[in-house]
Amino acid sequence: MKQIYKTIFSSFSVLIIELLNYNFKSHRSIVFLSKFHFKKTNRIDLNNAVIERSSMTIIGTNNIISFKGNLSASKIKIWGTNNQIIIHPHVKINNSTVVLRGNNIKVEIGNGSTFGSMYLVCMGDNNRIDIGENCMFAENINIWASDSHPIYNLENQLINPSKPITIGNDVWVGSNCTILKGVSIGNNSILGMSSFVTKNIEPGTLNVGSPARSIRSNVRWGREFIQS
Repeated sequence: MKQIYKTIFSSFSVLIIELLNYNFKSHRSIVFLSKFHFKKTNRIDLNNAVIERSSMTIIGTNNIISFKGNLSASKIKIWGTNNQIIIHPHVKINNSTVVLRGNNIKVEIGNGSTFGSMYLVCMGDNNRIDIGENCMFAENINIWASDSHPIYNLENQLINPSKPITIGNDVWVGSNCTILKGVSIGNNSILGMSSFVTKNIEPGTLNVGSPARSIRSNVRWGREFIQS
């Protein structure tokens, strides 16, 4: 009965939003108790998505959100021009905030990646965050491709520019981890709880600490719960 109520309420909500804004498109998606704030110079495309108790806010022009996964109790915010968020199928994002501020920024999350809770920030010009397929992020994850505010030297030159982050496929990130700008995390790698990542992580390695360091190589992990 609850699912039927959600479906009916969603159909009505989507119809109202589409009537008010022709740049909102929803195909076979569920929208429940969620809000969308954006001008017609931007676009939101939902395709087989589930959006529950969440919000999407876009301020600027020519920005695109393409969402094919699940979003629950989360916020997506974009400020600027020509920015993109691309979420592929079977992605699950819970209790999270995603912030883009700048121009020509792109954030893309690959098929099947899941997030317990995170704060993801990408700022600047031509910056990006790429997260691969089948990654598993626990709770309270911070991913920052920017320092948010500028730092200058005595010659008034910027010394802390924003830098991209690349996270490969099949990466497991434990709770309370922080991933900072300019790093690349290799496929099949693992970050232990409270790891603080400031340098590149090699594929297939187990990493812990602040700053994170490799303590074992040639490892793999599984989503099933441990039995022994």
